[in-house]
Amino acid sequence: MSSVMAASRRAAVTAAGLRRAPAAAAAAAAATRGGVMTAGATRGMVSNPALTAAYNTVWKSNPMYITYIIGASVVLEFVYGKVGDSIFNSINKGKQYDDIDWSKFAEEEDEDEEEEEDDE
Repeated sequence: MSSVMAASRRAAVTAAGLRRAPAAAAAAAAATRGGVMTAGATRGMVSNPALTAAYNTVWKSNPMYITYIIGASVVLEFVYGKVGDSIFNSINKGKQYDDIDWSKFAEEEDEDEEEEEDDE
């Protein structure tokens, strides 16, 4: 009678997730592919070293994470602005203020007119 109770207790503990059954251990091992944890992975499995390094440098500390967000937004705004300006300039080439040849509009002053004005 006690062996039946012990077996049912082991089944209840395994079902509750307190003890890992051999089938569950095999499923957890299959959940990782190439060192990257997938959706069915359990806690404590080996993860990607690049992700671990990123976590330890950026996401582990709240002030570092906020600094990362602010810095990334400034860099992305700069890149977005440059790309947007280059697209706009390529579409409107020859139609902008910077593209005007001002030598065509230069006024040539006559020396005769200046001399006559000085005499008066």
